[in-house]
Amino acid sequence: MSHPSQPLEVFPPPPGFRSPVTSVHREGTYEFYGPASTSGLTVSASDFILKHCAADKDGLVRALSSFLDDAAAHARQQASSTDQERSTHSTWLCVRITAPTDAWAIPRWHRDGRMFDCMCAAPRPHAKYAMTLLGPPTRMLWPSETVDAAVRKVEAQHSGLGMGENDYSYESEEKERAGLAEALEEIPLVELQTGQVVRFTWGESDAPVHSEPDSSAEARLFLSVMFGSEAELRDMCSIRDEVYGEESTWTSQKSLE
Repeated sequence: MSHPSQPLEVFPPPPGFRSPVTSVHREGTYEFYGPASTSGLTVSASDFILKHCAADKDGLVRALSSFLDDAAAHARQQASSTDQERSTHSTWLCVRITAPTDAWAIPRWHRDGRMFDCMCAAPRPHAKYAMTLLGPPTRMLWPSETVDAAVRKVEAQHSGLGMGENDYSYESEEKERAGLAEALEEIPLVELQTGQVVRFTWGESDAPVHSEPDSSAEARLFLSVMFGSEAELRDMCSIRDEVYGEESTWTSQKSLE
């Protein structure tokens, strides 16, 4: 039996949680699109993190394994009995390790768009699970009419400038970004702690509005995972020009030490 899906869910932090990651010595990105295997993904993702960060290996493995297992179990609860088995067959796991940057000093408020076409027997919203193991947490707003109204107003002002899709530029994008930052400035953020998992929907009109945090003074390690059937994740790979069943990585040539 499936449970009613909420656009945003914040799970209690693990009791006494201390991040196993203490510092970053090199930026990098790890991604995997393919069959979901907690043991396999835990090994490959932890190996990648340990090459880029100072961390306690055992603690990191426990944190990753728990994150993946708990997210998959919760994702299955959201699916109908017909879809449950295949709902977590495949996954997209992403690890982003970043140096301090002022790129997000001004929030980049947005809703996540479509990742793939839902192919469930009982169509439903799909979601992403995320947590931060080092640095500031994601800026997240609780879905509300106040948020929706502010976003609609800024978007209407932007579209009212007479810029069509072909006219959309970096300059216009930055103007809309600044407008959203000002419009949403007084709305309280969801309070998140290091190691706390948040689940948020994508591709829906009520999907939570969120942004990267201001990490001007801190390096950051952010993880996200989402699940779907093999057909859904293959669809996602075709949209993003990724290879199903293979990991992709990027490592900066510049050391932060």
